[in-house]
Amino acid sequence: QGCRELMALPNTVSRLTALRSLELRDCSELWALPNGLAALTGLEDLLLMGCSELREVPSWVMALPALQVPFVELRLRVRKGGAETEETVRVRPDAVDLSAHTGLVALPEELRACAGRVRALRVASDQLEALPAWLGELTGLTELRVGGWYADGEWHYCPLRALPAEVGRLTGLKTLELRVCSGLTALPDGLGALTRLETLDLTDCSGLTALPDGLGAL
Repeated sequence: QGCRELMALPNTVSRLTALRSLELRDCSELWALPNGLAALTGLEDLLLMGCSELREVPSWVMALPALQVPFVELRLRVRKGGAETEETVRVRPDAVDLSAHTGLVALPEELRACAGRVRALRVASDQLEALPAWLGELTGLTELRVGGWYADGEWHYCPLRALPAEVGRLTGLKTLELRVCSGLTALPDGLGALTRLETLDLTDCSGLTALPDGLGAL
């Protein structure tokens, strides 16, 4: 996690035949997966989040028996340079990473159809101003990360203004990250219902003037 200079995995990783889970998170310079990983026939979970240079996943990944899960197609509204366009992305419903679509205007409505399966949701956008009330339907979420990002010596701020009160229904949430959301001025009182929360990250949410009383319930 966070190995931002890691550009490749060695082919010798194929010797890890007992491996069941492989997670590569925020390895922003990783550009390819080695073919040797095809030998890991017992691999049950492959998580790639924030690997922005990884342009394609090799075909052998979908040939691994335990990874043959259905993908969902999401239609994204993206704004760049003042113009709004539509992009399509295919994702695993349990780990939805939209951080590569930095002009995202709104969460795609299609997420509601796989509400019970979404475990992790990650968004990095400098155009997202609001989250929908139906976010509270994603009751399987354990990880929610929304905000801006730092790149090339510059902070890119997320204009998110508020969290919907329905976020209090996400009682299984363990990680809530709202980084660089400078327009966020308050947190909903329902935050106190997230009693399983282990990590609350409000880095550089400079508009916050107070924390809700319910925070003491965490």
